[in-house]
Amino acid sequence: MIFSRFWYLVLGVAVAGAMFVLFLAMGIANHAEERSAARILNSGSVAVSLYLKDDASRRATALTPLAVNGDVGDALRKAQSTDTVKELDSPVRDKANVALRKFREQAQDFVGFDALFAVDVHGRVVASENFERATGAEGFELGGYPVVADALHGYIRDDSWLFGDDLYRVVARPVETEAGAAPVGAVVGLKKVDDAFARDVVEHTGVSVVFYASGRPIIKATPPASETHLVNLTPDDLAKLAKLGAEDPYQAEGRSKPMLVREEAAYDVRALYVRLPGEAWDLGAGYAVMHQHQRLGSPAEFYANATSEEKRAVPLPLLGAVALVAALVGFVLTSFEHSAPLAGFRRGLAELANKGNAVDVLRPATYRGGYKELAALVNDALDKVASSAGVDRGPADLARVLGPLPTEPTMSAFAAVKPAAAPKVQPAAAPKEEPAPKPKAEAPAAKPRPAQVLEPAALPESLAPIEDDAPADEPPHDEAGESDAGEDEPLASAGPESDEPEDEETEWRRVFEEFLAMKRELGEPVEKLTFDKFRGTLQRNKDALVARHGCERVMFTVYEKQGRAALKASPVK
Repeated sequence: MIFSRFWYLVLGVAVAGAMFVLFLAMGIANHAEERSAARILNSGSVAVSLYLKDDASRRATALTPLAVNGDVGDALRKAQSTDTVKELDSPVRDKANVALRKFREQAQDFVGFDALFAVDVHGRVVASENFERATGAEGFELGGYPVVADALHGYIRDDSWLFGDDLYRVVARPVETEAGAAPVGAVVGLKKVDDAFARDVVEHTGVSVVFYASGRPIIKATPPASETHLVNLTPDDLAKLAKLGAEDPYQAEGRSKPMLVREEAAYDVRALYVRLPGEAWDLGAGYAVMHQHQRLGSPAEFYANATSEEKRAVPLPLLGAVALVAALVGFVLTSFEHSAPLAGFRRGLAELANKGNAVDVLRPATYRGGYKELAALVNDALDKVASSAGVDRGPADLARVLGPLPTEPTMSAFAAVKPAAAPKVQPAAAPKEEPAPKPKAEAPAAKPRPAQVLEPAALPESLAPIEDDAPADEPPHDEAGESDAGEDEPLASAGPESDEPEDEETEWRRVFEEFLAMKRELGEPVEKLTFDKFRGTLQRNKDALVARHGCERVMFTVYEKQGRAALKASPVK
């Protein structure tokens, strides 16, 4: 069944190859998703950074009307000559506070501020709006913040502040009452990083963002299509940032590489951390741009995640045709190498089981492959069962089993055949002295004796036991007349001395080779048959025939018997 087995191997390799391609494609898809997530995170972090800068620029521009407000400028100018803010006239401070309140209300429509401050050149808060600490309170100064100090020196700056649990985006610009003169103070606007601010960031950038500070998340926002429970940071996630080495890009440059946050059933969540510059830098404030991407856990998820258009693009008729052709080839090969030989072997067994059929053995030569050996084993089993039951299968009807045979009984493996003896003429004698001797009458045919079987252990494998069925009262071969060899082919007696017979060892080796060739041709096993065992069997049969028939030599010939190789032993005078 070499072709069927080869086809099974081909199909197995094809299935393994398909699985290899699927797993390889799954790995490639997951790596592509990781690379895509990294690009999204990098571009998203840049987008958030640009948005924060643009928002600070808009807010600084929006502070311009407040910076040129007369009431604010007058209060800041007068505050320069006082030792404390409390010494400044209350009406002056009140006008400045009213100016801050009106500006905040007017600016809410286009840009919102959660708190406003007017700071004099000493860094003291002269006026404020919507802040819990009272204006002019002892020690309430903002001049120590770099963003305010820069504004007092004439620069427009932005920064991030952390007041308690609140994170603010801060812009400051100088207040100048005279052109070319030094600033008399600065105005500072604060915008709290809250849900509204985070939603504005997401709306303008399209990415999920989480603001954090002091090792804890402050606020987060995600696009509508994202799963908010996945896009989230925990204190444990942020604690990993503090453990990063000084050489890490996050500690050295304030921007990390894309990092895996968590693995869900079908998603990976990754984040890229960016630290906010300025005062908030030292407090670990920053924002994380987050992205969730699908991860394939098995090749079957290719189909689950495919869209309808992608499924329709698969050439299903072509795949079905390939599967059908492969199945048909497998059926044909299996039928040729398995079903047909099995059916033939079944028919042979049915004929063997038919009581009305003369066939009582199988013919191994008519079968293919391993059924030859099975047929030989069945025949051996039948012989063994018959022998165990005391049934003599051979002599019962040898002509039917072995075909036309000589009258001399044959053995199951060796056929002992007696050649027709050449008539011997008595020397002529004088008539007066003694009449010519009458030919001796042939002895009546005796019934065959029971088969004498040699020990099976002494026989080589694949040779049947030796049976000797010669008549008990067979006449000697040296008398006149022919023996009762029957119709068996006559065997030549030893020729003249000039024509010397073949050496016995050489002859037996030749017979052994012919025997092996016949067995191979009939599909019988020959692996365990050796010449030493073969020669021992021939020698024992030769000794038995010589002792019985008084012959000088025994000639062995190879022939086929019922689909199996067999030997005939012929005594030679």
